Amino acid sequence: SRRSGNLAVTDLGRIASHYYIRHDTIEGFNAMLNAHLTESDALHVLASANEFESLKVRPEELPEIDKLKKWCKVDVKAAAEDTAGKVNILLQGYINQSKMSGFTIISDTNYIAQNSGRISRALFEISLRRGWSTMTNHFLTVSKCIDRRMWWYHTPLRQFGELPDDVIQKLEDRGADVDRLIDMSSAEIGQLIHNMKAGGKVLGLVRKLP
Repeated sequence: SRRSGNLAVTDLGRIASHYYIRHDTIEGFNAMLNAHLTESDALHVLASANEFESLKVRPEELPEIDKLKKWCKVDVKAAAEDTAGKVNILLQGYINQSKMSGFTIISDTNYIAQNSGRISRALFEISLRRGWSTMTNHFLTVSKCIDRRMWWYHTPLRQFGELPDDVIQKLEDRGADVDRLIDMSSAEIGQLIHNMKAGGKVLGLVRKLP
């Protein structure tokens, strides 16, 4: 309080302290955040955190980064040569469970994965405190994607790691969500994915979900 000189904790300060967010990162978030950002904008804000400023782009990394960018599901707002662009691409590669070969790429991806979870949760709480429902949903979704290493449109059956890739792909291509699958028989699921043997396995996993 400028009038009394008293110091009190603000919501923003409490969030920054709880998630170990740097003050210059919070300053950047204040400049970039608003109530009407898209999903790609939300990822760009996350990738622009100053916690990642040490992850410089090395010339020898660019071919692999460009290759990973082709598999990005969400539009990357920054150039691959920029730190924010590199962080965004490697984070999406981590969620995609893409195979990476370069030692520095793998090391930087692990660093990004370790830090992006807490930063996305901080952004979720900031948006929640400000009453921005759309942004709150964006950052909650991003946080869950990082934790589970899967996108929001993926089937939750991916988490079990028991189904072949072609079965999972067919389920997602046909929009077979859990609510639809739970009402089907194993034979109907087998017909849907053109794999009768896998129908019973899929139904069994669906019934394990909470």
